[in-house]
Amino acid sequence: MKKVYAVSLGCPKNLTDSEEALAGFRAQGYALVSGSEEKADAAFLNTCGFLKSSVAEAKSHIRRLAALKRAGKIRKIVVAGCLVQRLGVEKLSAEFPEVDVFAGVSATAVSADLLKAGESAAPEAAGALCAPAGRLRLTLPHTAYLKIAEGCANNCSYCAIPSIRGPLRSKPPAHVLAEARALAASGAKELVLIAQESTAYGRDLPGKPSLPRLLERLARVRGVEWIRVLYARPERLDENLLRVMAREPKICKYLDIPLQHCRDGVLKAMNRPYGQESISRKLAMARRLVPGIALRTTFISGFPGETAADSRALERFIKKERFASLGVFAYSREPGTAAYSLPQTVPPAEARRRRAALLRAQDAVAAKLGAGMVGRVFTVLMDTPVMGRTYMDAPDIDGFVEVSSGRPLQPGTFVRVKITSARGYARKGVAV
Repeated sequence: MKKVYAVSLGCPKNLTDSEEALAGFRAQGYALVSGSEEKADAAFLNTCGFLKSSVAEAKSHIRRLAALKRAGKIRKIVVAGCLVQRLGVEKLSAEFPEVDVFAGVSATAVSADLLKAGESAAPEAAGALCAPAGRLRLTLPHTAYLKIAEGCANNCSYCAIPSIRGPLRSKPPAHVLAEARALAASGAKELVLIAQESTAYGRDLPGKPSLPRLLERLARVRGVEWIRVLYARPERLDENLLRVMAREPKICKYLDIPLQHCRDGVLKAMNRPYGQESISRKLAMARRLVPGIALRTTFISGFPGETAADSRALERFIKKERFASLGVFAYSREPGTAAYSLPQTVPPAEARRRRAALLRAQDAVAAKLGAGMVGRVFTVLMDTPVMGRTYMDAPDIDGFVEVSSGRPLQPGTFVRVKITSARGYARKGVAV
């Protein structure tokens, strides 16, 4: 049997594309191998191309695969995803002649067919939403990402995603539910809903199906115990969504809301249609309607026009709002974005310094929140025999709990755990 080795770079949305592509390889008679590319006949690399740093990372992987091919250790290379979509087949083929097939974001599900033909596919952002061969999951068996939409209808000035991924295209509810049932049948107990913007779900479909209604229907899928939502927009966060989260026990009291900043002037330059006052109202509403909700966010430091006073205000905002977790990215000037033409008023080194200050502010918040967990009992989903996550922790990006128990704990099981200590996002507890 032919063998394929896979590397998936970037975000969870890219990971689901990789899973669909590998199902296509499987349909063509390939078996997935792990550990080393040298065990495989073909290597499949699904790339990220959102930031200059991700472009550099992807090219580094391609160079490594090209060297292995020149040494006769692998026979064929397929490169797909956002890098190809952003830079184009012609440019990449000239730079990396060792690659047999280049495919954009809409072609990952049929990469095995492309490999068989030995032809690259012209990048096309608005491709099919549902892969005919299904998915070959790369996550832990009990956790799965469920992409409910592709593309983005927003035009944030710093972001290249609409030009890479295309306009908003929501999956019809019936398709989402069918995929959820298939994931549950394969052992998934936790579904993590993803899109470029989850709260825009259904706006482009007939009848305008909504995210709250979709969540209600997903909560009835047998076998699924946890459902969490990533990538919400604050201006579309409403009472309907929050009341469903509060009412449905399967929906984690968790919401990822990338805010990017809190200062009105910076947000306006980012083309984000809200300000600090409306953000604070939305966050207060979420906490009022969903007691105990864990709110996660991301910010950008050093955006053009951001002053030192703006950055200090963002530090104060972080301390005031007490987010359960957050990430911070130093601004990256990306060709093809509206912000590319803005005067670069913040040197990269200063953007990194401001990022570090914001993360220190969050570290202080995390220490207080962790201390407040000590002595309390939480339901923990075990990822390994000794490590698990609470409802406040999305896979790979948030915190964890190290669990002590007098009995073996099986990954994929839910365990009641009393937290005995916490250091930032790292907690320890005892099964009860």
